[in-house]
Amino acid sequence: MCYPDVKYYITFFFQRYKDFEESINTNQTKGPGRPKVHADSSFIVFFAFVELRGINRFKAQHLFLLAHPNWLEQFRCKSVPDRTILSRHYKQLVLRSDQFIAYIGDLGVSLDTQTPRDVVYEHKSLYKAQSSVWYQKDRTCK
Repeated sequence: MCYPDVKYYITFFFQRYKDFEESINTNQTKGPGRPKVHADSSFIVFFAFVELRGINRFKAQHLFLLAHPNWLEQFRCKSVPDRTILSRHYKQLVLRSDQFIAYIGDLGVSLDTQTPRDVVYEHKSLYKAQSSVWYQKDRTCK
């Protein structure tokens, strides 16, 4: 069985983000300041990609793009954004990315009617145990 690669998922995210923007009908007017070099969709797809890879720090994300310039074309970026730009856009796009995640969840639920909606959303945080560490000898069942 052939599984899709990462490039397939990136193009899938861009297509779904385009559908998402059409569904909310936002007319973005040009605000004050310098015009944007990179589109919001590029950053949202990039942040989803690095989250799946486990690259959480903005400096590490910047270094990843410097080390892998071939990924810039996949994320539809003209140049490597600075780490401060990554940080600013991440903070600016929190609400939009949450709406996009909910849109994809609703899209997935509409394809599979047997799955409840709250199962689609997943939070990958670890819960710290309130007790001490269990050693291997204590883990065996007697």
